[in-house]
Amino acid sequence: DISMPKLNGIEVVRRLSQELESLRILVLTMHSEEEYVLHVVRAGAAGFLLKDSASNELLAAVRALAAGRGYFGSHAGKVLAQQVQQPRGTLEDPYRGLTPREREVFHLIVEGMTTKEIAKRLEISSKTAENHRSRVLDKLDVRNTAEVIRYAVRHGLMD
Repeated sequence: DISMPKLNGIEVVRRLSQELESLRILVLTMHSEEEYVLHVVRAGAAGFLLKDSASNELLAAVRALAAGRGYFGSHAGKVLAQQVQQPRGTLEDPYRGLTPREREVFHLIVEGMTTKEIAKRLEISSKTAENHRSRVLDKLDVRNTAEVIRYAVRHGLMD
């Protein structure tokens, strides 16, 4: 899942789909955020269901993937349909997909703050700060602080 230590769910999907091209990956998660749906699909997931889906829907998804088809639950289907219907400009700017808190964390990363410093500044736990930081990196498709700063420079987001 997205909050796994060291390697998050999006990266697991990306690596597995690159290494085993014939593998059909079904993501079963509690995370319903639009950005998460989009990131796992872009990473190579062939299916997406929320954990609160009915057992018969899970079975249908497994059967669909086994037959070589994709399967997206109603929530993921709505997200994907909305994405297709949006003007092209909104598809290409992942910064706009950050939540206000994630943008705040983004700018603190750009300022050079560590996760501990971010936690202290925002008066949140280190774990929460790390989760925000991880989501920022995932959403921007970057791997480290240097790439966050490079992203900020390229997109004119430096303060």
